[in-house]
Amino acid sequence: MKREEMQERLKHPVENMISYLKTMGHLTFEDRPFCEADALILSQLSYMQFPGFVPPPEKNQRNVGLLDFYDYYDKDEYYQDIHHAKKNREYYQALLVSDRFRNTRANYYVNKIGKVEESQFCAITFFLENGLVYVAFRGTDDNIIGWKEDFNMAFLAPVPAQKKAMQYLNEIGKMIPGPLMVGGHSKGGNLAVYAAMRCDPTIQKRITAIYSHDGPGFRMETFKTAEYDVIKSRIHKIVPHSSVIGMLLEEHEDYQTIASYQVGVLQHDPYSWIIHNGEFVYEKDLNERRKKQNKILNEWITSLQEEERQIFVDNLFGIFLAAEKDTITEWTDDLKNSILAASECVKEMDESQRKMMQCMVKRLRWMRRGKRI
Repeated sequence: MKREEMQERLKHPVENMISYLKTMGHLTFEDRPFCEADALILSQLSYMQFPGFVPPPEKNQRNVGLLDFYDYYDKDEYYQDIHHAKKNREYYQALLVSDRFRNTRANYYVNKIGKVEESQFCAITFFLENGLVYVAFRGTDDNIIGWKEDFNMAFLAPVPAQKKAMQYLNEIGKMIPGPLMVGGHSKGGNLAVYAAMRCDPTIQKRITAIYSHDGPGFRMETFKTAEYDVIKSRIHKIVPHSSVIGMLLEEHEDYQTIASYQVGVLQHDPYSWIIHNGEFVYEKDLNERRKKQNKILNEWITSLQEEERQIFVDNLFGIFLAAEKDTITEWTDDLKNSILAASECVKEMDESQRKMMQCMVKRLRWMRRGKRI
């Protein structure tokens, strides 16, 4: 999209997944087939909180209607996502009054944080009125352990959440007959691709589409495997114009670039993605400056030895976790004490650890200036 076109579009009301629900939600799947915007709707739905209402896989109980859930649950707790609380409420209410999604049902909810294994995993399965099934993996939420697991992908393959995603898809695939779609936003997109790539071949054959909404990529060796080759034609990877998260570790994935109302890393917010007349508005490619920055960042990651990557990630998050906060929100809400705890943690590092951290950061700075070491 040209700059002039973007400026003109900004003069009009925001066109995103919420406006899509409001303007086209009266169309059922018989009126209008399932599309990419619908996949984004369902990936975002996985970020909502469902504890105590949607049953886990081991209970193998009936599907639960989203309308029933709305009447049952404490509304304030349901919208507790601090980053998008207002948007989430508007989005969910628009979804429930739409003919397209109001009769959607849910089942097999899993939400686990493993501090010891450094894992954050959440998944839920949605059943649409037209008989389609969408297995959704939640992306990284506010939990610091979840963010550390994302960084662990730089040296560990697979990370615990990827293993759990594969196990979840295998378990769900055995309980549900027929075609399946899988998807997710952010880390959820990475989990969707990994699960589809590694699941049981009989289940894999039933997967019709895999949606990665600005999900991180994989280490280079992954793209050379036969498992990836089998599913790559079914992957729909969408990244915004200034994608950062979706291009981490990314080397050989095909992707399409969606226009966004936001700038920089804030484009990771799917509520900023432009949907016009029920279709994604695409850019030709990533922002050129962002492409260069992403290339440098990925080159820096791959320039480090695996042991160096692990030490860097462990030390970096050791600094964050020294404040004994579970979430980024808690960390920033008590910023003064969090910084004091982080400073003490740095002081307690031995000299060799501090020098290694300084050396790795210096290497990144040099690479950003166009130098090589």
